[in-house]
Amino acid sequence: MKYLAVIFTLLLAGCGSSSDSEKNVTLAGIVGTWDESVELGQEVDELYSIIKADGSIIRYDYYGDSFNQGENCYDKYEYVTLVDQGEGDFSVEYDGTELATVKLTLSGNTMEISWTDEEGSFTNSSVRSDLTEDDFTPLCNDF
Repeated sequence: MKYLAVIFTLLLAGCGSSSDSEKNVTLAGIVGTWDESVELGQEVDELYSIIKADGSIIRYDYYGDSFNQGENCYDKYEYVTLVDQGEGDFSVEYDGTELATVKLTLSGNTMEISWTDEEGSFTNSSVRSDLTEDDFTPLCNDF
């Protein structure tokens, strides 16, 4: 399940209590662009996810950051799909296979995600961004 830890560490964010406002998180409420950039020691891995209305997630990883130290471009790839299960619970699917169930909470412009697997409990955070897909250029595969 280390694969899931990597996915969720890079995916979104957090943990939380079970207040009524957190139970009202819906797929419609999280559609948009989320900044998932993470500090890894002295380096920053600049990552963004765009959650579509159908739950699909497109990922953009900036290769010119201090973590990747690559070209000034974004790697674009389809990621996982979120399926709203109600009350802030979402199943995470990849290629039609359910990988896990996560709990999403919102506090202002911050989205938190929490999940538990056989290796323990995990949490991460993302911040809503005004960036659009047009901002993630050039794409690395355009070189």
